[in-house]
Amino acid sequence: MAIPIELVVDVSGTPGNTTHFGMVSFNRHTKDSILNDFFAHHPNLRRTKGRSLTLQDCLKVIDALNQNDVRMVSMRFTANDWSYHRNQWRGRHEIDERICGAIYYNMARVVCRSNCRYDLTSCVESQLGDIKRIFHHCKRLAALRNIEFEFYQSTDSMNRSIRIADFIAYSGKVVRSLDVGPFKHYKILTAPSTLERNMRFLFS
Repeated sequence: MAIPIELVVDVSGTPGNTTHFGMVSFNRHTKDSILNDFFAHHPNLRRTKGRSLTLQDCLKVIDALNQNDVRMVSMRFTANDWSYHRNQWRGRHEIDERICGAIYYNMARVVCRSNCRYDLTSCVESQLGDIKRIFHHCKRLAALRNIEFEFYQSTDSMNRSIRIADFIAYSGKVVRSLDVGPFKHYKILTAPSTLERNMRFLFS
């Protein structure tokens, strides 16, 4: 069953260092009006990169999206996490792509239901590796729960939904759990214990 939900992913940081992934879940029927309203009220953020945001900027973004029932996920993947998983699979092919595919899947699990199909758009992040292979590995994991993704990639740095996902990715660097207590649609994740199991599956 197709769901009118578009998932948008962006990344703050580079593999090997602590990296923050952000995912935003938009209803396609309301996405444009939400984005129009947000950037009309916050014109200073139209050309701003996530790494330039202050804590207060991040909270404004989260609050505005939360009020519109937009679900947000920020996942922190530390330098130690990268080192551990790279060492576990040293010498194997596409390690970083498999790690990122598993991370995309774990974030999507927060907002996706089984037996449904979703659109997922990601900014083309060359530092992550081959984006098509990341999509491939994410799709393999999603199939275990009968979740289907239609993948798209954006190279447009001015894509507004990608910009919002960039804000949410970066927010995981500056926002604390106590700061986001009132926001029921925002979730901060750390590397899940299931990631190791998912990596074993992807290398099987």
